[in-house]
Amino acid sequence: RGQLDVAERERQRELAMLTKSEQPDLLGRLYLALHQAELHLHRGRIDEGLAVLEPVVTLYPRELRHPYNRAQLDFLRARLLWQADRQREALSAAEQARALYGSLAAGFAPRAAEVSAWIEAHAPP
Repeated sequence: RGQLDVAERERQRELAMLTKSEQPDLLGRLYLALHQAELHLHRGRIDEGLAVLEPVVTLYPRELRHPYNRAQLDFLRARLLWQADRQREALSAAEQARALYGSLAAGFAPRAAEVSAWIEAHAPP
């Protein structure tokens, strides 16, 4: 719980800095949205996490063209959807994330392996 509170304070600090900035940092705002949704996931606030992610594709289409950013979104969405009892959608989002991580350089292989392990742990028997 303590680490989540620290993470939330850090997210609030970063949001305040972005808000004061004269130039919009859309990538920074995307990452803040992803962090906020992940905090909701860890706190068990699944509906709130999904609500944070809902407008992300519309708000940050350019930033989500990069496979890494999209993979992060898809894997986080998968974990939230699973907790919302939307297993089929969750597995589909996880498969998309795995494919995107797999399309990146070898340095992203651990992330692809993490997603693969999640899929294996959650796939129907």
